[in-house]
Amino acid sequence: MEGRTIADTARLIREMVSEVGQRASKLVAALGPAGARLHEDLVSGLTEAIEGLAVASTDLADRSVALEESRRRYRDLFAKTPDGVLETDASGVVIEASDQAASMLGLSPAEMIGKPVTVFVSPGERSRFIRLLGKLAVSGESNRTELELHPRRGRPFLASITVAPIDAGTNRSHLLWDIRDFTDRRRLERRLAHAASHDPLTRVYNRSHFFEILEALLVRHRATDRAVAVMFIDLDRFKEVNDRFGHDVGDEMLVLVSERLVSVERRSDIVARLGGDEFVIACTDISGKTEAMALAGRVREALSLPHTVGGRTIEFGATIGVALSEPGQTAAELLQAADAAMYWGKELGRNRCEFYDEGIKERFQDRRQLREHLHEALVGGELTLVYQPLAPASGGRVCGVEALVAWDRPVRGLGPDDFIQMAERAGMVRELDGWILAQSSRAAAAWGRAGAAVDLYVNLSALQPFDAGLLRGVREAILSSGVDPRRVCLELTEGAALELVPSTVEVLEALRSDGVGLALDDFGTGYSSMSHIRELPITAIKLETSFACLVESSSRDRLIVSAITQLAGVLGITTIATGVETDGHRQAFTDLGCDLIQGPLLGPPLAAGDVALLSP
Repeated sequence: MEGRTIADTARLIREMVSEVGQRASKLVAALGPAGARLHEDLVSGLTEAIEGLAVASTDLADRSVALEESRRRYRDLFAKTPDGVLETDASGVVIEASDQAASMLGLSPAEMIGKPVTVFVSPGERSRFIRLLGKLAVSGESNRTELELHPRRGRPFLASITVAPIDAGTNRSHLLWDIRDFTDRRRLERRLAHAASHDPLTRVYNRSHFFEILEALLVRHRATDRAVAVMFIDLDRFKEVNDRFGHDVGDEMLVLVSERLVSVERRSDIVARLGGDEFVIACTDISGKTEAMALAGRVREALSLPHTVGGRTIEFGATIGVALSEPGQTAAELLQAADAAMYWGKELGRNRCEFYDEGIKERFQDRRQLREHLHEALVGGELTLVYQPLAPASGGRVCGVEALVAWDRPVRGLGPDDFIQMAERAGMVRELDGWILAQSSRAAAAWGRAGAAVDLYVNLSALQPFDAGLLRGVREAILSSGVDPRRVCLELTEGAALELVPSTVEVLEALRSDGVGLALDDFGTGYSSMSHIRELPITAIKLETSFACLVESSSRDRLIVSAITQLAGVLGITTIATGVETDGHRQAFTDLGCDLIQGPLLGPPLAAGDVALLSP
């Protein structure tokens, strides 16, 4: 509009100059030569003035169009942005409001005009809002904050607000407000933060966040004479719950356990789940061992109560290791101490509380050192295998051998029995069993190629988990060595077998389907069940060694052995007498129906090369 007015003015000026020029011509005719010069100067000056005015009018017109376009875009942005937009004066009184801003605050745009933004701010945050306005007035820079706004109609919401001063074309500035509903995002951020710091199943703290909290607690207690106690809690036989009732029931149990831990904790205590069935509690402001153990006793009692899940009543306990913080100790070191105490409790019989002291510290330092030595022995080739013969009880050539491991280190030479016990204490059961199986399988494959028809018996540790890892390891050893799986028999102790649950029985059945034999070792140790040899997919029974000492003199033991061999015979299971030292032992076991014998009577263990020389 302004551009057209300026152009019209320029046109009118041209017409006026033209008219003036016509009149000047008449005047020139009257004035003569002097008038002609005057006319020329007048026309030239007017022409320059008009041309300058025309250029200026064109420039002003372009500027006006650009300004109008900018204003249009600003109004579109003001009206269409998904955020709420307000324009206020410096005191926060609304001058203009977008539809979205009015909707967010529960009014129409017209109703917003003239209202101070303060009326929409939560009463508890109005003082902070006023300080924000004061800061803007001083700095003149944009500022972002979060405030709870209360609409005239609708529910309060958390808003992210950015306020920026804008030049209003006068001596004072206006404020431009961008309002964004931050409620959903903040809720999401809180959920994400909770997920990052809490166990998703039990809702207690997770491992990483527990370490952060524990480190902070240790720093806080360094300047006091009080300590932080950590309880390391491991549920006893929890794997059986999963195997027997399924992982859904197991998960419910873990949730129930966490709830019980939270119910007995003090207000200042921190409960966390490390993973699996392991939990920890950090207790602050502890005076000493007595108070820490008393708290641990309360926890153990709570977990020992029957658990009802899915209509089932399940009873199990927990072993708890307790450690007190020491000056300069890290969170990892304190947790490791509690863990060591817990494992010592497991070795003493489970469902108990043990306190970490110097005795446990020395035992676990020895274990750590032994583990290092054993690892060096495995890598350095210091371990050797020898093979103890088995033969038919009625007489005949050696038909099988049991792999035994020995460690001939100059500093400490250990016999097979001592060595296995030390390896178990060092926590190297799976690693050692895997090495023995791999080495002996390669030897057995070589025997087969040499024509020696000898079965290989490999004794698995009582601490070996009967799980998918074992199945995978056995299959890899057989496949890589090329040994006939029908020549391999794995021995498991009766004590371990009595604790077997459906999932581990499935592993044994898978091994049997591969052709691998399974022998039940140390059978008849005082708590055996005759039904066990029917329920398990075993192919052989190895009688406990003490029978060899009594089978000639004790009629009771002879009856027991006879009953075992008869039941085994009906089921197609081979019976093996161990510890046989004399011909009298051999004859007694032969008379009672044993199939094979093993022991000193057959001579010392053989080297792998000597086994290869055995004739079929």
